[in-house]
Amino acid sequence: MENRTTQLTQIRPILDLVIASTEIEKFQNNTLRPILKFQNPIVLQLFQNYINKRFRKKKNTFAGMDISDQNIFINKAMKTDVRLKNIFLGIVIGQFTLEELAFYHMNESEINRRITTLLIQRLQSQIEELK
Repeated sequence: MENRTTQLTQIRPILDLVIASTEIEKFQNNTLRPILKFQNPIVLQLFQNYINKRFRKKKNTFAGMDISDQNIFINKAMKTDVRLKNIFLGIVIGQFTLEELAFYHMNESEINRRITTLLIQRLQSQIEELK
């Protein structure tokens, strides 16, 4: 399994982040943020597909909303659509090493909350990419 761990950690971008004080913050900065940056094109494509399906037969479109409504839509979708949330959690968790997965299992609810928060921030900061 060492080969998998090495391969996974080598493909992650290196980020220059502030040194964290707690284990959860270290996990967020050393694992979650690099994975989310690496998976960004997939995150955007998946959410764009979600938008297209949601607005397929409606006169309103995501692009037609003002920015505050778009932000609300993203926030609500990520927090209330369990299927969507689980897809995003899966594309992040699937990039964990076995050691990271063990840490995840010990802190699952807190890490899921952080993944969701980071994804919302990432999507909201790239709204122009979703139009």
